Amino acid sequence: MRDLTQNVKQTNTSVKAIDKRVDKLTNVIKELRTITKKFVKQQTKLQTKQIKSFNPNIKTKNKSTGGKNLWDANEDQILIQQLTQKMPINDIATAHNRTPTAIASRIIKMVKEEINNGIVNDDIIRNFNVDANFINLVSTSNDIKMLLNMLVNIPNIPNTQNIPNELIK
Repeated sequence: MRDLTQNVKQTNTSVKAIDKRVDKLTNVIKELRTITKKFVKQQTKLQTKQIKSFNPNIKTKNKSTGGKNLWDANEDQILIQQLTQKMPINDIATAHNRTPTAIASRIIKMVKEEINNGIVNDDIIRNFNVDANFINLVSTSNDIKMLLNMLVNIPNIPNTQNIPNELIK
């Protein structure tokens, strides 16, 4: 009986020691999470500074516009230059501190404006690095999600020659 009591006491002591170790590890994990959050925040700030040094005209999110970055004529011109140089959408997005979807959305809007202003398709093709099928889709389709997916899911501006004819009106 004495041996059993001694074994129980040793087990309780071992359990208490394990509990202390678990508590210490839990505190270490909490500290690591805090450090990681600070590190990510610092990295984000550093990346923003690097992007701004690449293109000082890029604006950070504007609280007065609901966090949205408004486009200006200068940024539009930079975008057109990058498209003419066949720069991938993801690289353009990084340079503008915007998402690839935001870049694609702007391209679609600008192409629609060019079409509405009577700009010749050849000029649109040259300026935006798109083909005639894409211009046709932009001018006839109301499916913005499809157009965005075409631009965002392909590394470069799409060549839409492989799009099924039923999608091209």
